[in-house]
Amino acid sequence: DSWARLSLPEGCDPQSIKDGAFASLRDRLYLYGTHLLTDEAGLDASKGCLWRYEPYGDFWEQLEIPMPNGAEGICALGDELFVVGGNVFDAQLEGAPADGDGAYNGGFYKADLARGALVRVEGKLPEDAAMVNTKAAAGKNRMYIYAEIDESYYEDTGGTPAGGVSYSKTASGGVLFRVAYDGAENKITYEELTNILNESLGDDLRTDYEYKMGGDVPGEHFAIAGLDTGVAIIGSSVNGEDVHIIYDTDEKAVLYDRATCYHKAFDPIAAFSGGRLYVIGYNGTEPDIMYFRSQE
Repeated sequence: DSWARLSLPEGCDPQSIKDGAFASLRDRLYLYGTHLLTDEAGLDASKGCLWRYEPYGDFWEQLEIPMPNGAEGICALGDELFVVGGNVFDAQLEGAPADGDGAYNGGFYKADLARGALVRVEGKLPEDAAMVNTKAAAGKNRMYIYAEIDESYYEDTGGTPAGGVSYSKTASGGVLFRVAYDGAENKITYEELTNILNESLGDDLRTDYEYKMGGDVPGEHFAIAGLDTGVAIIGSSVNGEDVHIIYDTDEKAVLYDRATCYHKAFDPIAAFSGGRLYVIGYNGTEPDIMYFRSQE
């Protein structure tokens, strides 16, 4: 019951590692990030990469699978490893055809670990669910994805170079999806559970911390973790509760339970394993970094 510090894999850019960059599958750990390298012309370059950690031998292995650049995260569902979001070119991709420019943007992919291939998964979330600030977690037989609603627009400011056009971004809220994968069809389907998310965190999906910090990105300061029978939302909500358990079956999804403690786990990350929920969060007080383990 202790921590031991490990080195990151060689060539991994630590700044590229997001909340959803880590996954556990068949007793191995998988890390998605940016690999820094030098190209054939001797110039600095980078590409999306997947590493596997062998806990019994205590070493990292870089996998020869062409990964998307800028993916939002990876997620293990059953015996499959999925990649959520990112850009990948058609030459690297198996499955459905790419967009007209030769790239597929913001899609779902499956990392075929046995063959070393990246496979395009058919089906996608609605167009207005931007792959920005995305959070993905898997339960027993389904995936849960939180996505920001993108209401981006362009406006003429009259004083900006390059034609006087600047980019402004607004985000009115977020959505929570239950995602199922059909292996025979290699396709995802989804159902929206946003009403449960609203019930848990308030209509605008902001936490107390976001209000105080003037944050303008819904859901930026909470995490999700898949459970055997649903999903947990972890953060400091407008009502003061820290952990919200959504019980989910094929027939219904309801807010099942709420739990709180006097700590506020800002910007948490979370995982579920062996009947327990594990959370790491930043507090801003002593100690700065806190580690929680729930009861079963």
